[in-house]
Amino acid sequence: MTTAAAPPVNPAENTTLAFLRKNPWVGIMAMLTNYAIIPVMHIAMTGIAHWLEVSQFNIGLIMGLIGVGMIYVGTQKKNELYQTWMGYFAGNLIFTGWIEFGNDWWALHLGVQPNLRADGSTELLAGMRVFQVGSYFFACVAIVLMFNKETYCRAVVWLRKWLRMSVGLPTPGYERNFALITAWEIIAVTWCLFQFKRFAPALRYGIPVSIILWVPVEIAAEWRLFEEAWAHPWKYKLECGLIIAAMLVVFVMARYTTKKRIPVEELQRA
Repeated sequence: MTTAAAPPVNPAENTTLAFLRKNPWVGIMAMLTNYAIIPVMHIAMTGIAHWLEVSQFNIGLIMGLIGVGMIYVGTQKKNELYQTWMGYFAGNLIFTGWIEFGNDWWALHLGVQPNLRADGSTELLAGMRVFQVGSYFFACVAIVLMFNKETYCRAVVWLRKWLRMSVGLPTPGYERNFALITAWEIIAVTWCLFQFKRFAPALRYGIPVSIILWVPVEIAAEWRLFEEAWAHPWKYKLECGLIIAAMLVVFVMARYTTKKRIPVEELQRA
């Protein structure tokens, strides 16, 4: 006599961690994840460059290429959370490796000097001066997004309504590429959160919140109020290890915020 196999347990149906599917916990997890990813990326880049004794610019180039590959891999599986995670890490790899440290490389290559205060202290790093030039590029991208009828960005939708601008209705049944969307949001777009009940869209919308909250950290570091542990992982192994461990914990817990079946309309809006 054979017994029927027990049906597979969906992690999201675990009653012990059911609170993770409620607000504001989903939004808090997403914000903390976005807050931690910035030092994690710096730990990876500076740490690998230090331990392999190679230029961090070479590591940045490789990180960006890995990010591009992750976007492609993410598009191969139709799962919102999976695509969001792949795009999330891809966007951060591309931004850190190609844009942030790429600006530093161009500043060094072109001989761009930092802005200095009267007392000789640095007011604006050379790489940040190069970064300002990118505003023209992002302005052009913003125009493209304004005329893209498949764009669900709340800011873009609001601007269209305010300008009484119609670009046509979105394509019915259009399947969104969350890996590409998440990567792009990290690189260029800013939105907000805290009423979310699903982790994937909360993670995407939490990107700007963490970036805004990170500004005081950068300012304090520039004022030499503390030494950035993530910029010297070989000196602060414990601190950096805890940051990475926290990211891994949230990565695992995110599975418990995913509903088994998500309405198509909800996926299209998120």
